Amino acid sequence: MINQESGNRGKLSESSQESAAIALPRLLILEWNGRQRDYLSGIAGELGYHASACSTPSEAKELIDSTTFTGVIFDSELYQQSIEEFVSWLESLGSKKPYVIAVVPPELSGGLSDLLGGGIDDLLLKPLDPALFRVRLAVMECRVGEQAQRNREMSRMRRA
Repeated sequence: MINQESGNRGKLSESSQESAAIALPRLLILEWNGRQRDYLSGIAGELGYHASACSTPSEAKELIDSTTFTGVIFDSELYQQSIEEFVSWLESLGSKKPYVIAVVPPELSGGLSDLLGGGIDDLLLKPLDPALFRVRLAVMECRVGEQAQRNREMSRMRRA
């Protein structure tokens, strides 16, 4: 399943929705479970994200190749070998790499520092708590915004 778009944008007119879609931060949800994809897409939509969802790393690559995403959230147990390759591929995107949140089982929480060093920016523990999901998205927005600000400042310094 590829590219299920969340439709939770309130009561905007059609032209306002098109304008809002351009300005909304984009979140890619990589999750094999259809109900979980829909659930996470719904929460992201409520928070003002334009959410796309897919079920395999190869589908995620296709979407990322065609669209810029603010963040990617994925189930770390999903196709383990493919996920490792997927995260490496994300790292290869350099400055175009989205913020990456992995959802991990509690038994992996002991090696959190290893996970965070390998291309993953943030973690959520299973079972996924909706309140913590909202918090992690807020943290993502702050970190992405801070990085954008640093990039603008560096660009100004180079021009000066």
